[in-house]
Amino acid sequence: MLQVRRTLEILKASYMSKLELAAKLQSETNTRGMKDVRFHLSALQSQIEWKVQRTAMAQSTLKNAYQNYATCVNLASAAAAYKANDTTKGLTLLLAITTPLNLVASIMGMNVYPLNTVFVTEDSDAASPWIFIVVLIVFAVITIVLFVVAKLACNLRLC
Repeated sequence: MLQVRRTLEILKASYMSKLELAAKLQSETNTRGMKDVRFHLSALQSQIEWKVQRTAMAQSTLKNAYQNYATCVNLASAAAAYKANDTTKGLTLLLAITTPLNLVASIMGMNVYPLNTVFVTEDSDAASPWIFIVVLIVFAVITIVLFVVAKLACNLRLC
């Protein structure tokens, strides 16, 4: 791309120097005996002007092609970012569900008082399972709230 751009610049500069030379020769041939030379120089000058215009159009076409290529690259990049965003959204929803449950499992798995005295039996001497049930219900509610908030955020296009 850069090489083509340089070549077009060199070609345009070459045509411009030839155009200047043709204009100079035409202005120097003002005598009446050189009408044919002036006519041919005028035709040559118009051909060089046409080639300069074609070179400028080629430069413009090259510039537009590069802009189209850059736009295609940006679109492909946006599509890849959209896929990554979808994956991140799925992972966020998964974490919204599993994180509170992991916290409950971690807390209940500790060997500390009063958590180590929770029994699920009908024995009157055993501690009641209310601590476990309350913590389980609280974290289940937190999980549901996080899931609903995540779904609402995705529906509102905030994620």
